[in-house]
Order: sequence, then C-alpha cells, then structure tokens
Amino acid sequence: MNSLRCPQCGLLDFASSSECKRCKLVFGELPIAATTAGAAAEAPSSDTAAYQYWPPRETPSAEAEPDWAAFSARLRDGLEESEEPAAHTTGTVLFAILMLIATVILLIQVHQYVNLSYEGAWHALTNAESELYVPVFEKMYWLELCAKSFGTVMQVLLLFTFFRKHRYFLKLYTIYFVVQLGYLILDAWGITVFESTIRAKQLGPGVEAGLQAMRGLLPLYFVAALFGIAWLLYFRSERVRKIFVN
Repeated sequence: MNSLRCPQCGLLDFASSSECKRCKLVFGELPIAATTAGAAAEAPSSDTAAYQYWPPRETPSAEAEPDWAAFSARLRDGLEESEEPAAHTTGTVLFAILMLIATVILLIQVHQYVNLSYEGAWHALTNAESELYVPVFEKMYWLELCAKSFGTVMQVLLLFTFFRKHRYFLKLYTIYFVVQLGYLILDAWGITVFESTIRAKQLGPGVEAGLQAMRGLLPLYFVAALFGIAWLLYFRSERVRKIFVN
C-alpha cells in the first residue's frame, strides 16, 4: 500500500488523500516532483506505519473521577467532615448575655413561687370561704410555676447548645419561642380575669393601686413577644445559621 508523508508535519497519509489528516495541508498545492520524491524516499516498510497515529491515543483527564461509592458510604456512616462553623456575631453575643441574665431571674422567680404556697396570701386567695378568694388564682399559679420551670430548663439547654454552636440550637429556640408565646397569651388572660375579680370586691385604694401595677405588666408581654419574633428572624438569617453547624 502506497503512503504519502506530509512535508509540513511528517504524518504518513494514504497516497490517495487530498489533504493531511493532522495539519490539513492540501497535497494538491505541492509540486508533483516533490510529492513523488517524498513518497519514494520515505515509503513505509509495512502497512502498520500508516496507522501509527490512529486511533488517537487516550489522554488521561486532568482530574481523576471521584470515588462516588466510597463517598456515599462515608455519608451513610456519618464520617464526612462537617462544615467549619462561623464566628459568633455581636448580635449572638448580646443574646447570650441576655439569656444568662434571664436564666438567673427565672431561678429567683421559681424560688419565690415555691415559697408563695407557704404564705398567708396563698390561703386567702385559694380558700373558697375567704373574701379574697379568686378561682383563677390557683390556675394562674400553677401555670406560671410550670412555665418558669420549663423556661429555666430550656434556657440552660439553649445556652449549652449556643456555646457548643450545635445545630439543634435553632430548633430548640423555635420550640422555646412558641411555648413562651402561648404562655404569654394565657397569662395575660389570667391577669385580666384576676384583676376584674378583685376589683369587683371593692377592697380599697391600696388594692386598687396593686391592680393598676399588675395591669401595667400587659404591655410588657406584648414587647416581649415582639422581641422574641425579632430574635427568631435573626437566628434564621443565612449569616447566623452558618454559626450553628456542629
């Protein structure tokens, strides 16, 4: 089989080829003498020489294919390394300080509520034969005692997960906020009923002053709910969510 070596790149082509397969040089544009001389002088010794560049050699890819099976196994076994948590922001540090203060206040309030059951006011407000008897008072007492005890435990858990930058912090805070919101609504209702019941007894100006102070707590409940919503939205922002990934 006759072959023709390209005078430009040196590739061996078929003698019947009109152009070089590598550099695309058109053989018809070359002088006939030069083409014939090149073909006679450099004729291949065998037909295999014409195929030394065909098929093209496989070149290894620049980046090896990942071992997807091993990667999936690591994910199933929980061995894949977690993302590095971001640093705490000024807002999260302020939240931790407020949470520490609130935890101390709740512990003091729980202690006061436990001691309240041993005082004379408890017996006067819960005894049906007393002129100060208020049916809703005992229900309010147990509601507030349970809510404050629950709040103390939840805040300790929140502080623990906060400093550990644990991913469960956001879920715990959401649960805590929903429960606290329900408590604020029920407690506001209880205060309103308690105040109207005591006022109907007409016990004098001293008691009226105490009732006015109690009613002054209701706007604070509304402010506390707004702050809780603001913190919930803040912790659900993309920047803060990157902190709690452990």
